[in-house]
Amino acid sequence: MAIYGTAGNDTLNGTTSADSIYGYGGNDILNGDLGNDYLSGGDDNDKLNGGDGNDRLYGDNGNDTIDGGTGNDSLYGNSGDDSLNGGDGNDYFEDGTGKDTIVGGAGNDYLKLNISSATASLTVNYTSTSSGTVSNGTTFKEIESLELYTGSGNDSINVTAATYANIHGGGGNDTITTGAGNDDLYGDDGNDSLSGGSGNDYLSGGNGNDTLYGQDGNDKLYGGADNDKLYGGYGNDNLNGDAGNDTLDGADGNDSGSGGDGNDSLTGGLGNDNLSGGNGNDSLNGGDGNDYLYGGNGNDSLLGEVGNDILYGDGGNDTLNGGDGNDSIYNSYGVHTIVGGAGNDYLSLDFSSTTTALTVTYTSTSNGTVSNGTTFKEIEELRLYTGSGNDIINVTAASYALIYGGVGNDSITAGAGNDNLKGEDGDDTLTGGSGNDLLYGGYGNDKIYGGVGNDYLEGGDGNDTLDGSDGNDDLTASYGNDSLLGGNGNDNLSGGDGNDTLKGGSGNDTLYGYKDNDYLYGDAGNDYLSGADGNDYLSGGDDNDRLYGGNGNDTLLGLLGNDSLYGEIDNDSLNGGDGNDSLIGGDGNDTLVGGVGNDTLTGGAGNDKFYYYTFSEAGDNITDFQTSGDVINLDALFSSLGYSDSNPVGAGYLQWIQSGSNTLVQIDTNGGGDSFSTLVTLNNVTASNVTISNFVV
Repeated sequence: MAIYGTAGNDTLNGTTSADSIYGYGGNDILNGDLGNDYLSGGDDNDKLNGGDGNDRLYGDNGNDTIDGGTGNDSLYGNSGDDSLNGGDGNDYFEDGTGKDTIVGGAGNDYLKLNISSATASLTVNYTSTSSGTVSNGTTFKEIESLELYTGSGNDSINVTAATYANIHGGGGNDTITTGAGNDDLYGDDGNDSLSGGSGNDYLSGGNGNDTLYGQDGNDKLYGGADNDKLYGGYGNDNLNGDAGNDTLDGADGNDSGSGGDGNDSLTGGLGNDNLSGGNGNDSLNGGDGNDYLYGGNGNDSLLGEVGNDILYGDGGNDTLNGGDGNDSIYNSYGVHTIVGGAGNDYLSLDFSSTTTALTVTYTSTSNGTVSNGTTFKEIEELRLYTGSGNDIINVTAASYALIYGGVGNDSITAGAGNDNLKGEDGDDTLTGGSGNDLLYGGYGNDKIYGGVGNDYLEGGDGNDTLDGSDGNDDLTASYGNDSLLGGNGNDNLSGGDGNDTLKGGSGNDTLYGYKDNDYLYGDAGNDYLSGADGNDYLSGGDDNDRLYGGNGNDTLLGLLGNDSLYGEIDNDSLNGGDGNDSLIGGDGNDTLVGGVGNDTLTGGAGNDKFYYYTFSEAGDNITDFQTSGDVINLDALFSSLGYSDSNPVGAGYLQWIQSGSNTLVQIDTNGGGDSFSTLVTLNNVTASNVTISNFVV
């Protein structure tokens, strides 16, 4: 129901329903009674009583007295010196002009006090809910939430009794202190001091040289323009200096700090902190805890202090010190001074954009140098990227090194750790040193030396030289005509594409030629050699070796030891050398030489030739001699006996006889036919099927 007053002094009473009552002019009395009522006093000095219900009461002009009564009411004093009483319920108050008296009453009450037009300095105190004062004469009490706007003076605001405070200092140099709630503090213009108290507070300094104290709680502090000081206090705080030369101190807790523009000073304090300097020449100190420090642009100084810290210098000429703990330090362009400090520290240097040659020396943990002026020390693990110059890198002092040589003909030498060296483009020289190293040559004609330890060497494209040296090494040639040397230890050598040379060295080695025409030499140890594709040369060397020719017309030489030779596909040449060897020609027209020792020879498919050079090679068995195509070449043997005619049978030098299911080929070394000894046994061959055409004499 709408009820309207006159220009005189009216008394207007509402009904039990929701009423709208307008006093207009005069000193009016408005009673809302029951229902959710709307009361507007209008001009002059009015009295408004909301009664029961959730009422909205506007004093308008004049010195008004407003009583909300029971319910969740909204009271607006507007202009004049007003008296506002919320009564029972959760009430909302809005006032500011004039000397007002405000009582929240029972319930959770909210007061918005706008004194932003004030030019004089104000003092606002609210340290007890029973008494809140403003130096302009306004008083208030029993208020739980306070929203306050002050003007252009130098204001002093202490409102620790508010459960929640939202304070805007306006112009001037203001001091603002709040209490235990999760408060929002805005200094606005001027050199302000803001203190949040306990609770999770938001503090914004605005323009001017501001000082912000988060105190207890997880606070957010924003300095704004000019040179600010931000102190997080206890709790996990977020500090942002913004523009200007700012000072940020997180103190206790896991804090996050960003300096923004300007030459800033950031301190993490206790806890695991995240600090970012931003633009400018910044100073970052992580304090205790596992901190993350990011310098940003400018010539920055980063100190990790105690804990396992991560430091990023980024742009500029930076000074980085990890302090105590196992730290990780990253930097790139510029001239840097880096100290790992105590602990197991990691350094990553990125000079990949550099076009000039670099010299990097780290042969003592107390002195590491880069020819661009960068220095570092007390670093255990080093990652390094260089650019397109012909670089010289010697980092034997690092416990672990990961080096990328980039473009250029680089020389890289590591130390005792399990290192990873990548030559990348260019004709590089890599030396792993002791330790189990990973060495990659990349493009170009590279020289790679594994050193002591179980190393992996990969040449990449180009004609590479790989030397495993000591340890059980893996060598892979990839593309090009490569040379691989296993050295000491049980090594694996893989030739790849190209005409490769593989030498196992001492130890039980495995050699794979793969494509093209390869040379494989097992050397000492029980070796495994596989030529694979191409016309390969395989030499077992000392001890008991296994040789597989693969595809192509291969040459297999067992040398010393009891060797197994497999010609496999195509026309192969097999020579067992000394020892009791097993030779299998496989497919093709193969040539088999047992050599000294009791050898087992199998020609396989094709028309095969078996060679004997001296009678000292006697004692062999040929398992599959085919009288229709295979031959035994005795020409050199007879020459060694001084016989050169064409009828060794008639001259008493040669005979073959049946012995069980086998045929014995026998030689009389003196001729005359009265002292024959068996040279070779032809298994499962009938002697009558053997003719002189099966021999070359």
